[in-house]
Amino acid sequence: MERLAFTELNDSRDTLSFLKFYLERVIDEVEAVYFLMGEDETLPYRRRAPERYKDRVMNFPISVRGKNGVEIWLKSHLTSNERLEEQLIVNEVLDIVGFPTLNREQTILDKVKKHSVGNQ
Repeated sequence: MERLAFTELNDSRDTLSFLKFYLERVIDEVEAVYFLMGEDETLPYRRRAPERYKDRVMNFPISVRGKNGVEIWLKSHLTSNERLEEQLIVNEVLDIVGFPTLNREQTILDKVKKHSVGNQ
């Protein structure tokens, strides 16, 4: 199945402006945002495209998909050393598309601390 994807160029200096520009013009409503933490995750999702005028292939760890099927692929690197919700680019992309920031379930220790502070 063919799909239309707008891909950020390798020499792009402003990922967020690229996202804002195309988000307003080609996506009707955002359906999903995907974050892939490394090339081994990127490959199965087929989010690879040949670089213009070069033989190398680029990976796009971040993808925004509209309900109309159009996708915007961003080249921003995601590090496996930090949790997704701690990475600035993740929160900036979610903010731009209007999705809430990632909020994983608190640990048991966090819950105990919060509960004990509330009861003092």
